[in-house]
Amino acid sequence: MWNRLGLILVALAAALLLWILVSGIAQAPERLKLGLTSSFLMIRGPYKYTRNPMYVAELGLWLGWAIFFGSAGVFIGGLVLWSVVELVILPREERGLEAAFGPTYLQYKNSVPRWVGKTKK
Repeated sequence: MWNRLGLILVALAAALLLWILVSGIAQAPERLKLGLTSSFLMIRGPYKYTRNPMYVAELGLWLGWAIFFGSAGVFIGGLVLWSVVELVILPREERGLEAAFGPTYLQYKNSVPRWVGKTKK
């Protein structure tokens, strides 16, 4: 039974990644400027429910595989990944987005949770 629960989490995470891809293609302007900070702010699709759907999906994959394989090592790897994302990556990304988009990003940041949860409207 636990194996099936793990596969359900993996399938949900994979579906979220697919939704992110489709949503990103639909929202992207015709011309993009590539760089470390996005040239446009995605706020539709999965980005209405979490500011970081790609990290949510990635961590969902780690948790699903940990449950599927019954692996403490994979679970600990997921915890390490979550810690690095939470403490290092996201603060840096948020500072960059705030600098790039100013009040628009701050309004988005104040209304959509960092991870998953109830929106703050």
